[in-house]
Amino acid sequence: MPIKNDLFRLGEWWNVKVSLFYGVLTIVSIYTGQEFKEYVTTIWQTFVVLFPIAAWANIINDFADVDSDAKANKLNRLSHWSMSKRVIASFGTIPLLFLAPYLFGYNTLSLIFVLTTILAFIFYSVKPIRLKDRGWFGAIADASGTQVFPILMVLALECNASFFSFYHYIALGGWLVFAGVRLHLVHQFMDYENDLAANLNTIFTVYKKENVIRWVKRIILPLELFFLFCTLYVFHAVYILMGFVWYLLIVILLSKKLKIKFVLYAVKTNERVWFSEFYNSFILIFSLLYLVVKLNFLFVIPLIIFGLLFYKEIALQGKEVLHVLKNWRHIK
Repeated sequence: MPIKNDLFRLGEWWNVKVSLFYGVLTIVSIYTGQEFKEYVTTIWQTFVVLFPIAAWANIINDFADVDSDAKANKLNRLSHWSMSKRVIASFGTIPLLFLAPYLFGYNTLSLIFVLTTILAFIFYSVKPIRLKDRGWFGAIADASGTQVFPILMVLALECNASFFSFYHYIALGGWLVFAGVRLHLVHQFMDYENDLAANLNTIFTVYKKENVIRWVKRIILPLELFFLFCTLYVFHAVYILMGFVWYLLIVILLSKKLKIKFVLYAVKTNERVWFSEFYNSFILIFSLLYLVVKLNFLFVIPLIIFGLLFYKEIALQGKEVLHVLKNWRHIK
């Protein structure tokens, strides 16, 4: 997509962040016993609330990166804007981000999580704090703004019903923090040369790759999986385990037959990030399938809609699996 038509970087976060958000939202909806109408209302209202925030987050990131992108000879969407326009677009629009939550009657705790989402992006991007330039703190801030606080906002919307305890917040928040940090490493790994040219203190410009791999293997991934299964336990989401097993079977199939290598964060030719597809599509699909079978056939409607919205992600893996099955005897 040409840069002038992608001010909000939609292609960078649609399949990898929005789908996981709605997958987790569906788990929460199942746990709270939402009916079809309530579920649809939650879907479109959270979209109206969070889409502007996600779009604004990319604008403020470009606002803060004008100088560093110039050093790295990297395109920046705001580089040709005047300073007054940059400031208005980045900071003058912040009050508008609270308009939808206010109109929808969000409770105080939900509004606090909307605020913390916005603050996470500001702290990540803007000086003097600029956590993007502070190693692991940048990865944590990005994970908090893109996944943790928006999802906790959904929990807060139901807090008056006393569905959730402290353990729900800890389990879900812990999983999304560690998963978000690990997946953020993909972005930093791919942007290493630009960050080095811009003199940014990101994880890969500060630490040796060998050390990062060791920390991911010994600390981040184990804690990510621990909190993932804690989340499935406290939300009674046993049905997701079916998707987890199905995902592992596909991993085995693709790695054995197509020689696709599954890695912790680095993405090179013929590599995939562990659990990326599980987070991006399997959680959402298997949650909705559970609703279709157990609760109401009408849930096939959002299943089809989400399937179309995230078609690219789902179709790629589907084509690979079908290719392997059709050519089983000919693929060594």
